[in-house]
Amino acid sequence: MTTKPIQEWLDKNPSAKYVTLFIVDFNGVFRGKRVQRRYIEKAMKGSIKIPFAILGVDIFGTDCVGSGQIFETGDKDGFAVPASGRVLPAEWQDRPTALIPATLFQSPQTPYPADPRQILTSIVHKYHQRGWYPVCAVELEFSLYKLNEGTATPTPAITNLGQSNALYSLNELESYSSLIDDIYTACEACGIESDGAVKEAGAGQFEINLVHASDPVRVADDAHYFKHLVREVAKKHDLGATFMAKPFGDDAGNGFHVHMSLADDNGRNVFDNGGEDGSALLGSAVAGLLTTMRENTLIFAPHYNSYKRFQAETHAPMQLTWGYDNRTTAIRIPACDRKDLRVDLRGAGADANPYLVMSAVLSGALAGIEQQAEPPQPIVGNAYAEQGETVATSWIEAIDLFSRNHAVKEVFGPLFHKMFLACKRQEFEKFANVISQYEYSSYLEMV
Repeated sequence: MTTKPIQEWLDKNPSAKYVTLFIVDFNGVFRGKRVQRRYIEKAMKGSIKIPFAILGVDIFGTDCVGSGQIFETGDKDGFAVPASGRVLPAEWQDRPTALIPATLFQSPQTPYPADPRQILTSIVHKYHQRGWYPVCAVELEFSLYKLNEGTATPTPAITNLGQSNALYSLNELESYSSLIDDIYTACEACGIESDGAVKEAGAGQFEINLVHASDPVRVADDAHYFKHLVREVAKKHDLGATFMAKPFGDDAGNGFHVHMSLADDNGRNVFDNGGEDGSALLGSAVAGLLTTMRENTLIFAPHYNSYKRFQAETHAPMQLTWGYDNRTTAIRIPACDRKDLRVDLRGAGADANPYLVMSAVLSGALAGIEQQAEPPQPIVGNAYAEQGETVATSWIEAIDLFSRNHAVKEVFGPLFHKMFLACKRQEFEKFANVISQYEYSSYLEMV
């Protein structure tokens, strides 16, 4: 890993007083330390310490006592090592500063096995050992909102055109053009290659695609950074931006689609066999994904709110199905040039951790390929009308499935498995103990 880009940024910004070194926790939240300029050289050498347990705190930022990484270990520190030498200029701030992404190590030479970025790195390495190179891209939907004065209740951001649900509306897209331009500018400054933007079905809902790349870890890095900068840029426009799976109950949820093809040593797409249906490897990858999707529901839908997105005929697929150019299926083979033949996994919510989602996708596809698995018949027409197995449709069911499945424990490692379950169980208990306003209005004077 080179630290040259970090030094170049420092040289170009002599007035910068600090940078922020951060890791990404299980929930995709950035956590880290502000590092004064005089200590940045120390940070670049991986000498900054961050507790291992920080990776597994719950969504509220509270230690998860069941993780086994707090009292049992004395709450040990790990080494925060710059992940790729990249610098993410914080151009939305009024002073020169930057974010430096890091990953956790047990020692300066030993990666910490529960770090989601390290998990993805190890899965990609398995492909490389076999002479294959996953080519991936992501599509992330987000919703713009305003906060009602004096409350924490959001309402969708709408324009004076009143077209809050205008799917693919160019008028709506143009109304937010200055914000989208600023997102593109921030992406360019951070080295994130972004592509087209569209107005999606929900009120104030948009999607910006990131381009295909042959480094899945870089793709997942960019997805995390993209989510962060979209939220920060939106603040400049006096708006909020959220990647919640279902921010508004009666409106479309936010999805996270992962596109994946597979190249060989010569850069040839091995999913393409020259025919319309694709190669046997493509079919096996689809079969592996279908087999592992249910047990990985907790990865694709990690939060209480995530399960509000799973509704019939909402483009949030529940049935474990696949098809060609069919957006009602969980796995879609897009209509495209044969050399770009790929799978599009459509089940994850935008609230999920990209490192973990990519790990689940790549490990599932690899399992199918290595077993030479054969997929069921592709679905033609409405997959929601199909009978059969579905993803877990409740948070507690997803937690239970993830806890009992040996394969996911093997893929993600026993340490991550224990810590992630402790995190999700603790969050579930907290949500279960909250009495909502809706409960009061339903029951308080009636029973």
